[in-house]
Order: sequence, then structure tokens, then C-alpha cells
Amino acid sequence: MRNVLSADLYRLSRQKSTWLLPVFTLLAVFLLSCLNGFLFGNAPWVKEIHEAIASGAAQVDDQAGLNGSLSSVSMLFGGTFKSTADYITTTFQRDTMIVLVLFVSFYAASVRRNGFCKNIGKIYNSAVYNISQALVILAYSLVIIFVNLGAALLASTIFFTGMEFGNAGSLLLYFLITGVLHWAEALMVVLMCDFFKNPSTGVIIGCLYNGLIVSLACSLLNSLFAMVLKTDFKLNHIMPYGFSMIMKYDDTKSYLYGVALAAIYVVIFFIGKALVRKKDVA
Repeated sequence: MRNVLSADLYRLSRQKSTWLLPVFTLLAVFLLSCLNGFLFGNAPWVKEIHEAIASGAAQVDDQAGLNGSLSSVSMLFGGTFKSTADYITTTFQRDTMIVLVLFVSFYAASVRRNGFCKNIGKIYNSAVYNISQALVILAYSLVIIFVNLGAALLASTIFFTGMEFGNAGSLLLYFLITGVLHWAEALMVVLMCDFFKNPSTGVIIGCLYNGLIVSLACSLLNSLFAMVLKTDFKLNHIMPYGFSMIMKYDDTKSYLYGVALAAIYVVIFFIGKALVRKKDVA
């Protein structure tokens, strides 16, 4: 197990994407967090800008006869949040799942390109190799998520003042479970790459799944369930990435459900990998 894991880590350390993707994530999340901070921040200098914009919008409304259209837009500035933790979990950018999709596609491509899964992997028990693969992706998923957290916290110090931090333990647990849910989703992308024996196919499916098309389809089906079956059931509740979007901060039941959902997908991953291995042998 240690040798397989060491080989995985060595290959990852040699890939440029391993280092570039977290840096890209940090910059992207920081910029998005700064945008949110500008819109909802309560720092004195931010409030002064909000007031100046609102005053200018009111003058333009009066002069152009827009009936308060611009003034209503300026009312979007500012926000009421109980704590920094509440603000971060409310405005948290989860779209870095796409970064994980790209990572696992590069990872799967490198495995196939250098023949690792066909040569070295066969020396060891297949389950050991799959566990090593899952652990590497788990570590990377947590790195990406906590890079997000660091970027969001850094931006919040710029745009917010005098706000209590909130429950630090619940915030860390929230991001930890979010990382695990993203990990479960990333495992499905790896499984798709192995099933189709083509990392490109896996990444296309992963991007579509986490994109607008599937989100719209889920929304339509959720509405259909509500109308026809008279139920509050939502497809988001059975999809790790989808549930991470609606998981509630500082909610024990929500956290437990997230862990259970991720565990189910991990089991599906190992069963799927076993079936793919039998297919390849046959």
C-alpha cells in the first residue's frame, strides 16, 4: 500500500496541473469573494462607496425620469449576516468542482499514458491500488476546498469589520464535509474515465454534470415531482455536488446526511472499479 501510494504521490508531484490548479482556484475564489465583499461588505470605506453610488443613482433617476429604477438596483448593496462564518457559507463559491474534474481527468490521463495501471498496478492487489487512488483524490479535494476557505477568509478581512466570527468548529466541519462531497463526485469522474478508457470523455461528462444543463434539468424534474407526486423530494438530495450547494451551515442533520451520501458514492466507486477490472480482464 505504501509503495503504491508513494508512486501516486510522486507522479502527481511531477504534474504541472497539480500545482497550477490550486493557484488558479485561490485567485479565482479570492476575486469572486472580493466581488461579494464589495456588494455586501460593512467596512466604513465600503459603506461610503455604497452611499455615493446610491446618491448618484437617485440623481440620475430624478433627471432621467427612470422612476427609481437605478435606486432599486443600488439597494442591493449591503447585507445582513450574523457572523463571518455565516457570510462565507452563504456566498461560498462551489464551482471549483470543475477544477477537480480537470484534475482527475489529467490524473487519469497520466495513469493511462505511462501504463501505471497496466504494469505496476497489477503487481499489487487491485483494491490496494484503488484505495491509493481514492486517498490521493481525497487529499487533493480537501486542498482545493481549504484553499477556497483561505481565499474567502482573506477577502472577508478586507470588506468586513466588527463582525463576530461565529462557530469556528462548525465552519471547519462545513468545509470538511463539502470537500468530502466534492471528493465523492470526483471519484465518479475517475470511474467514468476508466469505464470509457478515455479521460476526455470522463471530463466532458463531469463538466456537463456540474454545469448549467444538468442544473436546469434537475430544477425542472424537482418541479415535476412537486406537482405530480406532491413531494418535496429533490434530485439535489441524492447528488453530492448538488447537496453541497444546499447543505446548511451549523446543522448536525445536514452534516450527517452529507457524510452518508458521500459514503454511498464511495461504495459505488469501489464496486464500479471492480466491475471495470473484470471487464478489462474479460
